[in-house]
Amino acid sequence: MLTPDMIMNDIKGQATIPRLFLYRAECLEKKRFLNVMRDRQPPLALTWSEVAEAVCARAAWLQAQGLRAGERVVLVSENSVEWIVTHLATLACGGVVAPQYANANFVDWDRSVEQLTPRFIFASEACLARWPGAAVRGARSLSGIADVDPEKFDTTALSRAEADDDALIFLTSGTSGEAKFARLSHRNVFWNAIGAAERHSHYGLEDNRFLSFLPLAHSYEHSAGFIFPMTMGSEIFISRGPDHLRQEMLEARPTVITCVPRFVQMIERRMRTKVDQSGFLKRNLFHAALATGRKRITGEPLFPLERLLDFLLERLVRNKIRAGFGGDLRCILSAGSPLSRETILFFHALGVEVHQAYGQTEAAPAISMTRGDRPNPGSVGGPLLGVAIRLAEDGEVLVRGPNVMRGYIGDEASPVDAQGWLATGDIGRLDEHGDLWIVDRKRDIQKTPGGEMFAPAQIESALEAMDMVASAYVSLDEKGHGFALLTPVGDATEDDMRRCVDAVNADLPAWARIRRCRAIPPITIDAGLMTPTMKARRTQIFAAYSESTRH
Repeated sequence: MLTPDMIMNDIKGQATIPRLFLYRAECLEKKRFLNVMRDRQPPLALTWSEVAEAVCARAAWLQAQGLRAGERVVLVSENSVEWIVTHLATLACGGVVAPQYANANFVDWDRSVEQLTPRFIFASEACLARWPGAAVRGARSLSGIADVDPEKFDTTALSRAEADDDALIFLTSGTSGEAKFARLSHRNVFWNAIGAAERHSHYGLEDNRFLSFLPLAHSYEHSAGFIFPMTMGSEIFISRGPDHLRQEMLEARPTVITCVPRFVQMIERRMRTKVDQSGFLKRNLFHAALATGRKRITGEPLFPLERLLDFLLERLVRNKIRAGFGGDLRCILSAGSPLSRETILFFHALGVEVHQAYGQTEAAPAISMTRGDRPNPGSVGGPLLGVAIRLAEDGEVLVRGPNVMRGYIGDEASPVDAQGWLATGDIGRLDEHGDLWIVDRKRDIQKTPGGEMFAPAQIESALEAMDMVASAYVSLDEKGHGFALLTPVGDATEDDMRRCVDAVNADLPAWARIRRCRAIPPITIDAGLMTPTMKARRTQIFAAYSESTRH
């Protein structure tokens, strides 16, 4: 049986990402590793040995083209086998990979190339087609690489590489101001996998299947959806994208799904809408499963009749809900921003375990994660193995550990102090279990005219828990009064939004209540209001829509 200690020993023994990959490939050989989801066809399956041969062939080609240890390779592409093979081949040559978001603007790609001065730039055909400066900058087609005999791969750089060498350069989210480039070592990234294995062992570390649909260019999906499963010898299914997930879950039957909060919230709204439109019996069975499941999870006693009913509802309701995720789901892992306690309880009560991870790119990115055996809904869990968390005097979350980055590219001031503590920019609190609760981003907290500290995130979370609200953005106006920009669900009206605000206001002190609200359309990446990882650019959203809330 695979254990966290076994994974840790393998990582320490191999030290770098490509060496561990090739070690896993030697051990697992004919087992399936990568599966490419296809339209109206079974997934295209590649074994560990097939991928390893492709990696060595690509590495040999890169060496023949002149790539040397320490040089950078920029990857601009959607998730694909080519992406993964080129990534591993670059690392095997001692190079450093700098992934870029395929759904970003070409201006972002130009800026990255200028700042990173890479040895090579590879891009998918789709990205090349919308990148005016691709040819001038020397970008090559990712699918047009002519690999050579894998036996020609010189393993000198592979054997000399060390755990603390630079491996990856990731863009930070860029939710405020210009994005930065964080330098991460093999050790930084591996420590995420070690911590995740310890936290995930409750579900079992063997025979896992991951469905990867978030961009691998993001440090979260890279660590949680690629490196973590690779360390366990798991299968990875490469999705065609979020629009195909419903069918792909049935085909891949994932045991783990990594996602962002918007994905979880979207599923919750769809489930509630479907139930509201269903017949009397189905609707009442669903709500009964929700009620008894919630009592069981929160530790409330179930009467004998309720225990019997809960047993029956497991088969009549919860098994059918799990079947919609493929039937083998062990957990959904959400990261990016905190989910509300109510949303997590909703899923757990219905038999789908949702857990939260907290982190940022500068920590490779995972810092904490909830436990399978003690989820503590609403928190983001305790620190991962080897990671320390403490709070500054103002409540800012400080982090230290082997996951903390080596620094930024260029002259950017590092948020890591001389003692190794990373200042996260988040305000949090620690409960009696040592679990972390995120209050808000430090930069988003505002002071009211009365001196109270106004934390938008908690109010936004309460609003987004309402059936009529898809997303909420809350701030203070120039008079110090709360206002909200709300994206409605479906055909919900301004009056519906007002009723949602009134319901949330009832539980808020007078100084924190929302005075005005306005319905706005869904924010998009193309409009510049959302990052490629689906995080809201709050400053731009308020600049675009908040004028009409002022009087």
